[in-house]
Amino acid sequence: MYLLKIISKLFLKRLLFLVPNSFLSKFLKIFKPGDMNQYGYSRHVFFDRHFNKMRGYKNIKNPVIMELGPGNALTSCIFAKVAEAKKIYLIDSFDLADKNVALYKNVIKKLPEHEKYKLGLVDYSNFNLFLKSLNAEYCSNCLEDLKNIKDNSIDYLFSHSVMEHVRLKDLKILIFEMYRILRKGGVISHVIDFSDHLGFGLNNLRFGKRFWELDFVANSGFYTNRVSSIEMMNLFEKQKFKIISKKLIKWKEIPIKKNNIHRDLSHFTRQDLMYHNLHIFLSK
Repeated sequence: MYLLKIISKLFLKRLLFLVPNSFLSKFLKIFKPGDMNQYGYSRHVFFDRHFNKMRGYKNIKNPVIMELGPGNALTSCIFAKVAEAKKIYLIDSFDLADKNVALYKNVIKKLPEHEKYKLGLVDYSNFNLFLKSLNAEYCSNCLEDLKNIKDNSIDYLFSHSVMEHVRLKDLKILIFEMYRILRKGGVISHVIDFSDHLGFGLNNLRFGKRFWELDFVANSGFYTNRVSSIEMMNLFEKQKFKIISKKLIKWKEIPIKKNNIHRDLSHFTRQDLMYHNLHIFLSK
Protein backbone atom coordinates (compact mmCIF):
# COMPACT_ATOMS: atom_id res chain seq x y z
CA MET A 1 0.00 0.00 0.00
CA TYR A 2 2.77 2.42 0.93
CA LEU A 3 4.70 1.67 -2.28
CA LEU A 4 1.53 2.20 -4.32
CA LYS A 5 1.03 5.61 -2.70
CA ILE A 6 4.61 6.61 -3.52
CA ILE A 7 4.28 5.51 -7.14
CA SER A 8 0.93 7.31 -7.48
CA LYS A 9 2.23 10.49 -5.96
CA LEU A 10 5.40 10.48 -8.05
CA PHE A 11 3.36 9.88 -11.19
CA LEU A 12 0.84 12.62 -10.44
CA LYS A 13 3.48 15.13 -9.45
CA ARG A 14 5.45 14.54 -12.66
CA LEU A 15 2.30 14.44 -14.79
CA LEU A 16 1.15 17.72 -13.28
CA PHE A 17 4.55 19.37 -12.96
CA LEU A 18 3.25 22.55 -14.60
CA VAL A 19 0.36 22.82 -12.16
CA PRO A 20 1.00 25.04 -9.09
CA ASN A 21 1.25 23.36 -5.68
CA SER A 22 -1.59 25.56 -4.46
CA PHE A 23 -3.93 24.00 -7.05
CA LEU A 24 -2.80 20.47 -6.22
CA SER A 25 -3.37 21.16 -2.55
CA LYS A 26 -6.77 22.77 -2.92
CA PHE A 27 -8.41 20.56 -5.53
CA LEU A 28 -6.62 17.20 -5.50
CA LYS A 29 -6.00 17.09 -1.73
CA ILE A 30 -2.78 15.05 -2.20
CA PHE A 31 -0.08 17.70 -1.81
CA LYS A 32 -1.53 19.48 1.18
CA PRO A 33 0.87 21.99 2.78
CA GLY A 34 -0.99 22.39 6.08
CA ASP A 35 -4.15 23.90 7.55
CA MET A 36 -2.83 27.33 8.47
CA ASN A 37 -5.65 28.88 6.42
CA GLN A 38 -8.09 27.78 9.14
CA TYR A 39 -8.60 30.27 11.97
CA GLY A 40 -8.97 27.79 14.83
CA TYR A 41 -6.09 25.57 13.79
CA SER A 42 -3.64 28.37 12.98
CA ARG A 43 -4.42 30.20 16.22
CA HIS A 44 -3.88 26.98 18.19
CA VAL A 45 -0.53 26.33 16.47
CA PHE A 46 0.74 29.87 16.94
CA PHE A 47 -0.36 30.55 20.52
CA ASP A 48 -0.97 27.23 22.26
CA ARG A 49 1.73 25.09 20.70
CA HIS A 50 4.49 27.67 20.37
CA PHE A 51 4.29 31.38 21.29
CA ASN A 52 2.76 31.11 24.76
CA LYS A 53 5.22 28.39 25.74
CA MET A 54 8.24 30.25 24.38
CA ARG A 55 7.12 33.37 26.23
CA GLY A 56 6.75 31.24 29.36
CA TYR A 57 10.44 30.37 29.16
CA LYS A 58 11.56 33.91 28.32
CA ASN A 59 9.15 36.85 28.29
CA ILE A 60 10.48 39.19 25.60
CA LYS A 61 8.60 42.42 24.95
CA ASN A 62 7.90 43.27 21.29
CA PRO A 63 9.80 40.25 20.01
CA VAL A 64 11.07 39.61 16.50
CA ILE A 65 9.55 36.27 15.49
CA MET A 66 10.33 33.79 12.74
CA GLU A 67 8.15 30.95 11.52
CA LEU A 68 9.80 28.26 9.43
CA GLY A 69 7.44 26.57 7.00
CA PRO A 70 4.20 28.58 7.22
CA GLY A 71 2.78 26.45 4.41
CA ASN A 72 -0.46 27.39 2.72
CA ALA A 73 -1.26 30.58 4.66
CA LEU A 74 0.54 33.36 6.52
CA THR A 75 -2.00 33.70 9.31
CA SER A 76 0.84 33.78 11.85
CA CYS A 77 1.53 37.38 10.83
CA ILE A 78 -1.91 38.31 12.22
CA PHE A 79 -1.34 36.52 15.52
CA ALA A 80 2.19 37.94 15.79
CA LYS A 81 0.71 41.44 15.62
CA VAL A 82 -1.83 40.48 18.30
CA ALA A 83 1.16 39.34 20.39
CA GLU A 84 2.69 42.82 19.84
CA ALA A 85 5.66 41.50 17.90
CA LYS A 86 7.97 44.06 16.36
CA LYS A 87 8.27 41.97 13.19
CA ILE A 88 7.68 38.45 11.90
CA TYR A 89 9.60 36.62 9.19
CA LEU A 90 7.77 33.78 7.46
CA ILE A 91 10.32 31.54 5.74
CA ASP A 92 9.53 28.66 3.42
CA SER A 93 11.29 26.55 0.77
CA PHE A 94 8.59 27.12 -1.85
CA ASP A 95 6.01 29.79 -2.57
CA LEU A 96 2.97 28.00 -1.17
CA ALA A 97 1.09 30.76 0.63
CA ASP A 98 -2.41 31.80 -0.36
CA LYS A 99 -2.21 35.44 -1.49
CA ASN A 100 -5.94 36.08 -1.40
CA VAL A 101 -6.27 39.01 0.98
CA ALA A 102 -9.92 38.09 1.60
CA LEU A 103 -8.74 34.97 3.44
CA TYR A 104 -6.77 37.04 5.94
CA LYS A 105 -9.51 39.64 6.26
CA ASN A 106 -11.87 36.83 7.25
CA VAL A 107 -9.39 35.56 9.87
CA ILE A 108 -9.11 39.05 11.35
CA LYS A 109 -12.91 39.29 11.57
CA LYS A 110 -12.86 36.23 13.84
CA LEU A 111 -10.48 37.80 16.34
CA PRO A 112 -11.92 38.86 19.69
CA GLU A 113 -12.64 42.58 19.77
CA HIS A 114 -9.93 43.25 22.37
CA GLU A 115 -7.33 41.82 19.93
CA LYS A 116 -8.43 43.58 16.75
CA TYR A 117 -7.36 47.02 17.94
CA LYS A 118 -3.78 45.77 18.34
CA LEU A 119 -3.50 45.34 14.58
CA GLY A 120 -3.73 49.04 13.89
CA LEU A 121 -4.51 50.06 10.32
CA VAL A 122 -4.45 47.00 8.09
CA ASP A 123 -4.01 47.61 4.36
CA TYR A 124 -6.11 45.20 2.31
CA SER A 125 -5.23 46.80 -1.04
CA ASN A 126 -3.03 43.89 -2.08
CA PHE A 127 -1.08 41.03 -0.56
CA ASN A 128 2.27 42.82 -0.29
CA LEU A 129 0.77 45.91 1.32
CA PHE A 130 -1.19 43.69 3.68
CA LEU A 131 2.03 42.04 4.91
CA LYS A 132 3.81 45.37 5.17
CA SER A 133 1.01 46.83 7.31
CA LEU A 134 1.53 43.95 9.78
CA ASN A 135 5.34 44.23 9.78
CA ALA A 136 5.58 40.81 8.15
CA GLU A 137 8.06 39.56 5.56
CA TYR A 138 7.49 36.42 3.49
CA CYS A 139 10.42 34.62 1.83
CA SER A 140 10.31 31.37 -0.12
CA ASN A 141 13.95 30.43 -0.71
CA CYS A 142 14.68 29.15 2.78
CA LEU A 143 18.44 28.79 3.20
CA GLU A 144 19.35 31.70 0.94
CA ASP A 145 16.82 33.92 2.69
CA LEU A 146 18.09 32.94 6.13
CA LYS A 147 21.60 33.97 5.14
CA ASN A 148 20.28 37.51 4.67
CA ILE A 149 18.96 37.71 8.25
CA LYS A 150 21.31 39.50 10.65
CA ASP A 151 23.18 37.65 13.40
CA ASN A 152 21.47 37.65 16.81
CA SER A 153 18.29 39.29 15.51
CA ILE A 154 15.49 36.77 16.24
CA ASP A 155 13.85 36.42 19.65
CA TYR A 156 11.41 33.58 19.00
CA LEU A 157 11.60 31.00 16.23
CA PHE A 158 9.16 28.14 15.70
CA SER A 159 8.19 25.43 13.24
CA HIS A 160 5.35 22.92 13.21
CA SER A 161 5.89 19.61 11.40
CA VAL A 162 8.60 21.15 9.25
CA MET A 163 12.04 19.99 10.43
CA GLU A 164 11.41 16.43 9.27
CA HIS A 165 10.93 17.69 5.69
CA VAL A 166 14.25 19.56 5.45
CA ARG A 167 16.53 17.83 2.94
CA LEU A 168 19.16 15.71 4.67
CA LYS A 169 21.93 17.59 2.89
CA ASP A 170 20.56 20.92 4.18
CA LEU A 171 19.67 20.02 7.76
CA LYS A 172 22.97 20.88 9.46
CA ILE A 173 23.18 24.13 7.49
CA LEU A 174 19.68 25.10 8.62
CA ILE A 175 20.46 24.33 12.27
CA PHE A 176 23.62 26.45 12.01
CA GLU A 177 21.64 29.36 10.53
CA MET A 178 19.02 29.11 13.28
CA TYR A 179 21.75 29.33 15.90
CA ARG A 180 23.39 32.28 14.14
CA ILE A 181 20.26 34.41 13.90
CA LEU A 182 18.86 33.64 17.37
CA ARG A 183 19.57 36.25 20.02
CA LYS A 184 21.28 35.22 23.24
CA GLY A 185 18.44 34.12 25.48
CA GLY A 186 16.05 33.71 22.56
CA VAL A 187 13.83 30.63 22.36
CA ILE A 188 13.12 28.11 19.63
CA SER A 189 10.15 25.73 19.54
CA HIS A 190 9.94 22.80 17.11
CA VAL A 191 7.22 20.20 16.80
CA ILE A 192 8.69 17.37 14.72
CA ASP A 193 6.78 14.39 13.32
CA PHE A 194 8.96 11.36 12.58
CA SER A 195 6.28 9.24 10.85
CA ASP A 196 6.38 8.63 7.12
CA HIS A 197 3.74 11.23 6.07
CA LEU A 198 1.88 8.89 3.75
CA GLY A 199 0.70 6.00 5.86
CA PHE A 200 1.96 7.62 9.10
CA GLY A 201 4.08 4.61 9.99
CA LEU A 202 7.79 4.09 9.33
CA ASN A 203 7.64 2.64 5.84
CA ASN A 204 9.96 5.39 4.59
CA LEU A 205 12.76 3.45 6.27
CA ARG A 206 12.34 0.64 3.75
CA PHE A 207 14.12 2.59 0.99
CA GLY A 208 17.80 3.16 0.33
CA LYS A 209 19.41 6.58 0.43
CA ARG A 210 20.30 6.46 -3.26
CA PHE A 211 16.60 6.39 -4.20
CA TRP A 212 15.20 8.46 -1.33
CA GLU A 213 17.53 11.45 -1.78
CA LEU A 214 16.95 11.80 -5.52
CA ASP A 215 15.64 15.29 -6.33
CA PHE A 216 12.86 13.58 -8.28
CA VAL A 217 11.69 11.84 -5.12
CA ALA A 218 12.52 14.55 -2.59
CA ASN A 219 10.49 17.18 -4.46
CA SER A 220 7.37 15.05 -4.83
CA GLY A 221 5.52 15.99 -1.65
CA PHE A 222 6.17 13.10 0.74
CA TYR A 223 9.88 13.44 1.53
CA THR A 224 11.14 13.19 5.11
CA ASN A 225 14.83 13.27 6.01
CA ARG A 226 14.55 10.12 8.18
CA VAL A 227 16.56 11.63 11.01
CA SER A 228 15.42 10.03 14.27
CA SER A 229 14.36 12.00 17.35
CA ILE A 230 17.59 11.02 19.14
CA GLU A 231 19.78 12.11 16.23
CA MET A 232 17.83 15.36 15.82
CA MET A 233 18.45 16.28 19.45
CA ASN A 234 22.13 15.42 19.03
CA LEU A 235 22.37 17.75 16.04
CA PHE A 236 20.92 20.63 18.08
CA GLU A 237 23.35 19.98 20.92
CA LYS A 238 26.34 19.73 18.57
CA GLN A 239 25.43 23.23 17.38
CA LYS A 240 25.64 24.28 21.07
CA PHE A 241 21.92 24.85 21.51
CA LYS A 242 20.71 24.37 25.08
CA ILE A 243 17.72 22.06 25.34
CA ILE A 244 15.30 23.82 27.70
CA SER A 245 12.76 21.02 27.62
CA LYS A 246 11.57 18.19 25.41
CA LYS A 247 8.50 16.02 25.14
CA LEU A 248 8.78 12.73 23.28
CA ILE A 249 5.72 10.68 22.29
CA LYS A 250 6.12 6.94 21.81
CA TRP A 251 4.44 4.68 19.32
CA LYS A 252 2.02 2.28 21.00
CA GLU A 253 3.87 -0.33 18.99
CA ILE A 254 6.85 0.27 16.69
CA PRO A 255 5.23 0.01 13.22
CA ILE A 256 8.14 -1.63 11.37
CA LYS A 257 10.30 -4.66 12.00
CA LYS A 258 14.05 -4.17 12.17
CA ASN A 259 14.66 -6.58 9.29
CA ASN A 260 12.39 -4.50 7.01
CA ILE A 261 14.58 -1.43 7.37
CA HIS A 262 16.96 -0.78 4.48
CA ARG A 263 20.60 -1.56 5.18
CA ASP A 264 21.48 2.14 4.68
CA LEU A 265 19.58 2.76 7.92
CA SER A 266 20.85 -0.26 9.82
CA HIS A 267 22.27 2.10 12.47
CA PHE A 268 18.72 2.76 13.73
CA THR A 269 18.35 1.34 17.22
CA ARG A 270 15.13 0.42 19.00
CA GLN A 271 15.36 3.76 20.80
CA ASP A 272 15.59 5.55 17.44
CA LEU A 273 12.39 3.83 16.32
CA MET A 274 10.50 4.28 19.56
CA TYR A 275 9.28 7.87 19.18
CA HIS A 276 7.02 9.35 16.52
CA ASN A 277 6.81 12.94 17.80
CA LEU A 278 9.06 15.46 19.53
CA HIS A 279 8.29 18.91 20.90
CA ILE A 280 11.56 20.54 21.79
CA PHE A 281 12.46 23.97 23.18
CA LEU A 282 15.94 25.35 22.60
CA SER A 283 17.90 28.42 23.65
CA LYS A 284 21.26 29.96 22.85
